[in-house]
Amino acid sequence: MASSKLRTLLVFLILFLMTAVPIVSTQYVVNTHYNISEELAESKNEIQLTSQRSNHQIDISPWRITDKWTYDTVFDVAGLIADANLTGASVNSLTGDTLIEVMDIIFADINGTQTLVYELKIEGDFTSGNNGATFPYDGSTVTGRLDIEYLGHDYVRVSDLATVRNEFEVDVTFAPYNLGFSWILQDLGEIQVNNTYWPPREDYDFPLMMGDSWNATYYSETEVTGESDYFDVSGLDSNGTDTTFYQVTQQGAPTEDGNGITYSGCNDAMKISSWNSTGAAGGFKWYCPNSRSYAWNSFQDQSLGLQIDWKLKSYNPTDSQGVSPSSSPGIRQTVVESIPQFDRVRPDTILGTWGNYSSNLGQNPQINTNLQLRWEHEGIIQSLTTASNGSAWTTIDVGHSDDNTTVNDDEGSHGLIIWDPVAKIVGVKTVVFDPLVIGIDLIAKQDGVIVQRNRSGVITILNPDVITVLPGDALQFWLITQNKGTQVSPATQMEVSTPDGSSNQTNVPPLPPLGQATISANWTVPAEQAIGNLTLTFEVDPEELITEDANRSNNLALISIFVGRAPIVNVTVYDEVYTHANATIDASTSYDPDGGEVECDFAIDEDNDEIFDTMVFSENCTLEWSWIDDGEQMVWIYVYDMEGDVALEQVNVTILNQVPWISLSGPESVVADSKITITADDYGDNDSYMEPVSISWPNSMCEEGVTQPTCTFSVFEETNISVLAIATDEDGATTSTTFQVGITNMPPILESVELWIDGVISDNWTVMEDQVVELRATGNDTSLDLPLLVYDWHTDVDLFPEMSIATSGENSIIETAWNTSGTHRIQVELFDDDGVSGGLYNRTINVTNIFPTIPEISPPLPAYEDQEFSLLGSAIDSSSDTESLVLCWDINAEENSDGNGTSWDDCDVVGTVLTYSFAIRGIHVITFHATDDDGASGWQNISVTTINKAPTASITSSFEGDSISIEEGESITFYGNESDDTLFDQANLWMWWDSTCHDGDSDGILVDDIDAEASFATFAFAKPGICTITLHVEDDDGESDSTSMTVEVTEKPLSSALLSSIASGKGIVIGLGIVFIALLLVFIISRRKQEIPGSIAQQQSKQSKAWDLQAPSQGILSHASGAAPMDSYEMELNSIDFQTPAPTAQPAVMPAHQPVAQPVAQPAVMPAHQPVAQPVAQTVVIPTSQHVPAFPPPASAPPIPAQGLPPGWSQEQWLIYGEKWLEEQNQIASTPSRAGKDLSELLDDLDF
Repeated sequence: MASSKLRTLLVFLILFLMTAVPIVSTQYVVNTHYNISEELAESKNEIQLTSQRSNHQIDISPWRITDKWTYDTVFDVAGLIADANLTGASVNSLTGDTLIEVMDIIFADINGTQTLVYELKIEGDFTSGNNGATFPYDGSTVTGRLDIEYLGHDYVRVSDLATVRNEFEVDVTFAPYNLGFSWILQDLGEIQVNNTYWPPREDYDFPLMMGDSWNATYYSETEVTGESDYFDVSGLDSNGTDTTFYQVTQQGAPTEDGNGITYSGCNDAMKISSWNSTGAAGGFKWYCPNSRSYAWNSFQDQSLGLQIDWKLKSYNPTDSQGVSPSSSPGIRQTVVESIPQFDRVRPDTILGTWGNYSSNLGQNPQINTNLQLRWEHEGIIQSLTTASNGSAWTTIDVGHSDDNTTVNDDEGSHGLIIWDPVAKIVGVKTVVFDPLVIGIDLIAKQDGVIVQRNRSGVITILNPDVITVLPGDALQFWLITQNKGTQVSPATQMEVSTPDGSSNQTNVPPLPPLGQATISANWTVPAEQAIGNLTLTFEVDPEELITEDANRSNNLALISIFVGRAPIVNVTVYDEVYTHANATIDASTSYDPDGGEVECDFAIDEDNDEIFDTMVFSENCTLEWSWIDDGEQMVWIYVYDMEGDVALEQVNVTILNQVPWISLSGPESVVADSKITITADDYGDNDSYMEPVSISWPNSMCEEGVTQPTCTFSVFEETNISVLAIATDEDGATTSTTFQVGITNMPPILESVELWIDGVISDNWTVMEDQVVELRATGNDTSLDLPLLVYDWHTDVDLFPEMSIATSGENSIIETAWNTSGTHRIQVELFDDDGVSGGLYNRTINVTNIFPTIPEISPPLPAYEDQEFSLLGSAIDSSSDTESLVLCWDINAEENSDGNGTSWDDCDVVGTVLTYSFAIRGIHVITFHATDDDGASGWQNISVTTINKAPTASITSSFEGDSISIEEGESITFYGNESDDTLFDQANLWMWWDSTCHDGDSDGILVDDIDAEASFATFAFAKPGICTITLHVEDDDGESDSTSMTVEVTEKPLSSALLSSIASGKGIVIGLGIVFIALLLVFIISRRKQEIPGSIAQQQSKQSKAWDLQAPSQGILSHASGAAPMDSYEMELNSIDFQTPAPTAQPAVMPAHQPVAQPVAQPAVMPAHQPVAQPVAQTVVIPTSQHVPAFPPPASAPPIPAQGLPPGWSQEQWLIYGEKWLEEQNQIASTPSRAGKDLSELLDDLDF
């Protein structure tokens, strides 16, 4: 959809502004050359008449949002390229699809009037195809693909489809050699164009009927922006007034020159032809009511030699059923209709109008819907509401405003709009103003005459306002008569009179209102017809038989025809000039026999192929032109007169040959034993571009051959030489030249320095410490100097500049290594035997440190807690780092003992050997790591399994042997000190005692009781019997052991001393006192048990298994550290057996990893009491201290007693518990044990 001549021009403007050649041309025909006298037909003085009746007219069709049209698009730019004078340029027709879519219906302010407009989106991509475009470049041509991207928006008035404004952008790119890579793609330009028209440009004047014609005059403004590397867009803005003449010239299926369109549903389309203000054809549009828009739009610009065609391919209307995109629009499902009472009225008439809102699918009409009636040119807007039948009725005063088109048979036509502002649906109907609406009015439509001219097979539709012909032209006229009345006209006659005075009549059938009859008349201009104006007339009802015809002034039409002559071509050629010199073709004496000025087009053949390459326009018909090739060049001269007639003449222009030129370049001097290249870098032929100039080198042995533009050969002697070259063109003309070169000595060249590792070349120049590598250097010199080359190496020039290695020969190989990591600079210099340096080469090499590696260390066999094991580690590193390696063992991977780095890199033990033990069972990870002088490390983790060693229980006492025999009432202290375990577990052993002569938990079962918890226990045996004392030991891992000792308790005889003391008075007193004291004690005990809920036994049961690790004393139970001292009464209670002792809580086994219980209050240590004989043997258990954590061992052991260590004690036990043992012995020595023993014996005797 072209909006203007400029829109299309700008798409291609980039192409021909690349060379800044002005564009000048008019319409031309290259392959038509005729002689008028040979082409004249015989004169014919009669006309042939046929008639056809039709009242078919096409009114505007409303569009909907999202309606879509797709058009096959062809841009024919052959003439455009020819006019641009681009030598060697050609472009195939650009093809692609144009997509048009209704995006919205909006309001626009047009000269102060709110106006409904369609917003159309138009886009398309067009291409010449691969190898479809060729353009000159740098003296040659480049072939590739030309691509155009188009994106625009048009704003079209709803009431009559007039164009209000359009805006678009065009991006033109050229892909040389068909390559679309971004680095090679040429962006020729990107431009944006805005066009505004006032009044809006009316390409249609609805309703359309065959023969209708109108003029549209409008003012346009164009703004152009964008950018291009080939032209300046800033000067492309324009404005001005244009006038276009339109006529409906054909009806039926769109067809041009035997070609049609893809869409097959336009059999009743109407062709609208257009001409510009000069009478030049501007193209045509086929309007198709079935597609509600144009079916074929052909834009033509004869002055540019450009034609663009848009042919309908598919139509996809929205809200429709039964759509076939390539043939049928189907039916709209929902329709808004504008239905005026009359579609042709007098101005200032009151017109009734319906607005109808309905469905074509049998659905209920749209009721109670708000609509608008819009008669926009008068500013009338009315609100309507549909009734129960979906319709609304109103009236308007149509006014008398004309439209912006000029016609002869009405005063204006306007679209009456019914608008749903919510759904944005419109209905439109055209209402025509006709001031002469009468019953019958037959007219001969002078402005509706259609004229077709056939000149030598070239058929042209002529502008009926300007009909120019030549003798021999065959003309065909379509003459239209129309009934403009409101009643049917009777049948009548039409009389047609030719310019020579002959006339014929044909029948005109009855015509309905606005019906018309078309009469076809054929007339050939006689060969002898004189120059001048002729008149063809046609009259309807010439006999005036229809008396009802109220206006007979329009029954006769006069058609003016100008008969002229083709221009006469007179041409003179001034040639025989050399190439690149101007020849002159002078046709300025050409003239038009029928008067007026002439203009010329010169079609020039530049490559001797008898096809023109360039078209040049000249107002004075004179051409000055130069050719680049010699020979006979052809030129066609087209001479145009003011009527558009053309005459053609062809001439040959002789161009002379020029000799070629050649210029050589090369080095002024070269060294011996080398090659030299001499280049013909500037050569050519002034008169040939099709064939290259041939270059020969007569005296040289060229590697490229003797006919190439370059010559390479070897030189050996130190001297001066002269090189001869000859250039020959295609005509055999030659030009020769020479070039002087001096041969000098060649200094040596250090060509390469390489690093080789293990016989393989390395590119990254990175080695390991102490890695032996080869450095290789290769030099070049003349054949005499090559064996004497000297290479001076410095392998570490920055650290050891004084150290160098020198070798001689064609190349050099040395071995070297670096014992420190980092960057080292290598330097080598090459000298020839004359001491001339071939260059100093520096190269850095990166020496990479080798990380220490640790060979696998096997883990040791599982070891007991505190059992030593040994590990042997080793490390491997480069030889230079081996001596400086630091080898360490990290014992605890979870502890960062050095506070640096990580927790596994501590250096707890230095060396390769580790001897160590763990006190706690489990899997312990030891890390062995090695660190070199660069701080790089290697490490290995070794898992060491430590297993628990079960304890061994052992009982000792003051009696030797496994069996003990004592008398009833005596007490024995048993020791578990000699129970064995690892050193760490030894300090945390839990010991408890069980006596079969005592029911510690009062459950009636004498075994499996915890009768005491301590490392020792003292048991009093109150009655005869056999008692088994069992010691249980358990470590912190829950493993345990037990051992037993048997005690035989014998019966003790009655004491005579006691009986004698009772018999005496003193004894009676003592006995009564004892009884009193016993009763008193019973009373006190019962009271204390009520007052103190937690008895001593209960306190003991609540304690943890922690037990006192203080050294035992003979016959004394130690008290836990930190416990409150017992009062004297509590001490006494500990020595009394109440038959039913308080149950003792069974200690729970503590997990090894949990913290041990803190010390709790215990009864103070009390003196041991010796038992007295009782009537019944019974063991009294003396409470012991509970299991408490071990105290830290003293810094030094206390002095060992004179009698030696206590029985069963070891040095380690003495170190930890000795001091406490000495304290307890001192307490025993200061305690009056006898009194305590007498009291105990007395109480035992008083047991009941």
